[in-house]
Amino acid sequence: MIAYLAGELLEVRENYVIIIAGGVGYRVELHPSAISRLPAVGEEVRLHIHTCVRADAITLVGFLTAEAREFFELLLGVSGVGLKVAQMLISSNTLGRLKAAIATGEVATLVKAQGVGRKTAERIVVDLKDKIKDDLLIDEGEVSAGIGDTVAEAITVLVELGYSRQRATEAVRRIDAAERENGVEAVIREALKSLGH
Repeated sequence: MIAYLAGELLEVRENYVIIIAGGVGYRVELHPSAISRLPAVGEEVRLHIHTCVRADAITLVGFLTAEAREFFELLLGVSGVGLKVAQMLISSNTLGRLKAAIATGEVATLVKAQGVGRKTAERIVVDLKDKIKDDLLIDEGEVSAGIGDTVAEAITVLVELGYSRQRATEAVRRIDAAERENGVEAVIREALKSLGH
């Protein structure tokens, strides 16, 4: 089972890339928003991988962060959500906004993804709402005030900057509630100060 891949970026297509690692070329499916953030062809690329094994194919799906892969795998655990639907969801918005939408039951955000109908979106919310809310430590007061989205996105950005989810979450939770109302950039700025940057 391949979980991580590092090698030379050989080829970039609309929905996948080919990476040379150990003399072998690996085709890795990648959503366009992630492809746009890759280095140039010929440079080294590092991807977190979800390996899907079926009777007729082995598919590698790539992600820029372990958090994105974990969220993708959570989505796959929902009845009726397959590889394509999960990929469409992840490419439709930032990870923080998607998590906040699930935690707050905001179905309208989820159905914006191609191939995601209302019933599927509602099932995702029902199945994952509590897991996501616990993960983000969003409380009911923040949900009603609309702050959950800010908390989720700030944590996601900090994780993408290289901080562990635990450290990122602790840093954001230490920020005064009034400061969290000032938006994502303000929260990230304050969190970075507490993290020593």
